[in-house]
Amino acid sequence: MPEVSKEYMGATMVLGARNVFLQPGSTCSKLYGGLTEIVERQRHRYEVNETYIKQMEAAGLYFVGRDSTGERMEVIELGPEHGHPFFLGLQCHPEFKSRPGYPAPPFLGLLLAATHQLEQGLQECLNQGPINHYIPKARSPRTPRTPSPKVPDTTTLSFNQVNSASVCQNSPTH
Repeated sequence: MPEVSKEYMGATMVLGARNVFLQPGSTCSKLYGGLTEIVERQRHRYEVNETYIKQMEAAGLYFVGRDSTGERMEVIELGPEHGHPFFLGLQCHPEFKSRPGYPAPPFLGLLLAATHQLEQGLQECLNQGPINHYIPKARSPRTPRTPSPKVPDTTTLSFNQVNSASVCQNSPTH
């Protein structure tokens, strides 16, 4: 098998929480409340061949998220000129930060697009600002990780009888 090498034995996996730098104004940045730097968990060995990046972007597939070196592509979006309601690809695992009634931003975007409310939802995400647990925090390597604080407000997507959805802020008192 060509993917097996007796000389080079691994250490090729991108693993753990990593900073992802987003293009300002991209759909992904808007979903994260306008952030241009987020922290998401990674677990992959896949890379985009740099030879084809310009060609893919010329065809409307945009690389809007990169790693800290700017060389590894982390987030792609299909441009609006293709007429697709929502096309977002990520190398990270946003499901690790999703909770029932509190979806990670990429999942919220998918639900909003499926209910034809993406533009309104993106504006609400920008108005509400970033969610605390997606913001990179400076910490000393010796400082132990502390659990994420409880977020008092959650975003809920509710459906009514005519199959339209609404996004609203709920607090624990409701």
